[in-house]
Amino acid sequence: MLSAVVTNENLIEALFIDDERTLIDVVYRSEDNLIKSYTVDVDPDSIDFQQLLEITNLDEIEEFTAKAIEAEYQAIVEFQKHILAKQSEEPGSDDRIRLSMGQSIDFFVNYKSDKKVTESNITQEELLFNMKVYLFDIPEIENVDETFKELIRNADTPFELLNIVHEIINHE
Repeated sequence: MLSAVVTNENLIEALFIDDERTLIDVVYRSEDNLIKSYTVDVDPDSIDFQQLLEITNLDEIEEFTAKAIEAEYQAIVEFQKHILAKQSEEPGSDDRIRLSMGQSIDFFVNYKSDKKVTESNITQEELLFNMKVYLFDIPEIENVDETFKELIRNADTPFELLNIVHEIINHE
């Protein structure tokens, strides 16, 4: 039951996780100070949904959702800028700069581990691994506890990885 784990005091955010707005991911800080989530069906007859609306409201959930989408978009843009800057410092980088914003968005939206990134021989899985390596050099990530580092290592998709990083940076 939601009320057994989530309160006004430990709620971090609640956001829609599907386009149809039928599921809400409730992110909260547990008693042992870990960040956890609880999924709630948007159903007026659901006790969990009714309890969630006692803690927050649909307007706040929409606001949380919009902020999360914007943060993910900004993370994609910043990551792309970093990749382009790194590539421009390397010899022979003119060809590699052609990894366009569209290709980067494709990496995030249509991620498949064995899919090749354009004409290169690198797979999206290798690109995800490189993204993880890069993130461990960021001071906010470098200094987090091992639990968060393990979450980063185990992230299966670029969006999952960015959500973890977003959580670390915004809740330290």
